[in-house]
Amino acid sequence: MGILNPVYIYATGPVALRYPYARAGLPQYPAVPPFATAACTLSVQLRNATSSPVTGDLKCIVDTGANQITVDTVVTVAPLDSPVIIIGPQNRPHFQ
Repeated sequence: MGILNPVYIYATGPVALRYPYARAGLPQYPAVPPFATAACTLSVQLRNATSSPVTGDLKCIVDTGANQITVDTVVTVAPLDSPVIIIGPQNRPHFQ
C-alpha cells in the first residue's frame, strides 16, 4: 500500500528537491499487534547546482489525521553536491 493522501513539495532558491520518498514500516507478521504503530522514514535528495555552498531550512510536515508532526532542520549543501537527507526514527524518535 502506498501514500494515500496528497503530497506537496515546495522549493525556493538555488537548491532542487529530488526524489522525495516516504516509507512507513510495521513490525513483521505475525508479531504485528492490533493498532500497531509504524516507523516513518522520509528522505529527499538536495541538489545544489551553484558554485557556492547554500544553507537553508528544510521543513517537513507529516499530517497523521489526528495531529501534525513538524520537522524543521537547517541544512548546508556544498557546491555542486547532492546529499540525501534522511529523517526517521534514527534521528527523530517521534517518527517511531
